[in-house]
Amino acid sequence: MAENDTGQERTEQPTPKRLQDARRKGQIARSRELNTMAITLVGGLTMMMMSGHFGQGMSELMRKGFSIARADAFDSHAMLNRLVEAVADALLMLLPLFAIIVVVAILSSVALGGITISTEAMSPKLSKLDPIKGMKRVFSLKGLMELAKSMAKFVLIGGATTLVLWLSLDRFIALSGMHLQQGIAALGNLVGWSLVLISTTLILIALVDVPF
Repeated sequence: MAENDTGQERTEQPTPKRLQDARRKGQIARSRELNTMAITLVGGLTMMMMSGHFGQGMSELMRKGFSIARADAFDSHAMLNRLVEAVADALLMLLPLFAIIVVVAILSSVALGGITISTEAMSPKLSKLDPIKGMKRVFSLKGLMELAKSMAKFVLIGGATTLVLWLSLDRFIALSGMHLQQGIAALGNLVGWSLVLISTTLILIALVDVPF
């Protein structure tokens, strides 16, 4: 549910002064569902578009990893250097995907409330440690609504994931008969396609969540 950063649900139309005070305190509208949906959707589309790149990169990475000279096999320093090089190559290969996801995460996070920096929001509040107030929040109407929303998300996403796996079972099995590079590319495309389909349920949840 779109809410301010203190977790308090909006119950009335705020005045401009209250909006300004809320931004100063870091209390701005956010939607976790919108953020999750955007990351899942864009991440899936990116994996589909870059599946060939991942297939080629992983194939080259494995070729280099399994091509070990006899002298290097008995040299601990050489093996450590090869491990560091392999990790660096893997991170470099995944860097475009990570960069896109980070950008989308930032943009979707500020899409509703904009960018704000508040030292007051970062300061610790001992009142949040009060167990009585915590129990009241859990069993409040908002807490029950959050519970119902979480259960609905679990059912929708779980159902969509099960459906995707069922529809893609033959394609997953077919991966075992493919060449390494082709198989990795096909796997990346399949995972991306699955994420895109699963994100459709998140779109429905975000459409319900954002207006509130």
